[in-house]
Amino acid sequence: SHEAAERDALSAVLDAAPPLVLNLGTSSVAWAREAHALCDAAGVRYLDAPVSGGPEGAKNGALAVFCGGGASAFAAAGEVLEGIAATSALLGGPGAGAGAKLVNQALVAANANGAAEGLALADALGCDRAALLPLLDAAWAQSTMLKRSGDLILEATGDLAFEASAAPLRNFAKDLDLVLAAAAD
Repeated sequence: SHEAAERDALSAVLDAAPPLVLNLGTSSVAWAREAHALCDAAGVRYLDAPVSGGPEGAKNGALAVFCGGGASAFAAAGEVLEGIAATSALLGGPGAGAGAKLVNQALVAANANGAAEGLALADALGCDRAALLPLLDAAWAQSTMLKRSGDLILEATGDLAFEASAAPLRNFAKDLDLVLAAAAD
């Protein structure tokens, strides 16, 4: 599992005794809490700090970072967070960042699905997508997923039109499994 790989990586990192560890990946709340406990036992501050914003956000230092952990770890990470993020917040104790990212992923998946369904309906109704997208962007239907994916979908043809999305739903499989597991707990 990805958490087993993260556990191995964290063990190797802790051997170097860094002053702070930031986990920027999406993980379960349970793993985030376990990682906090492992770091605490080693005397290392830790933030579960998953990011959102895609490749564009990473390239431009404009990510959103959902942080969970202690105030001192959050303060110590300030310079790093300022370098990679447009916005970040300490949302609570261990696991709060991981939990907030799962909320984000549930909403992203819902928005991406809604955008795909809406554009499929537009096609079925004979709407001109090129003319429709700017109108939707100015209307209440506007969403980041529609804005990011709309132009890519316009450029794609045939059955591949919805596979061309900037954030295909297949990329959410692991994250949505984590969302479902969190909802079941």
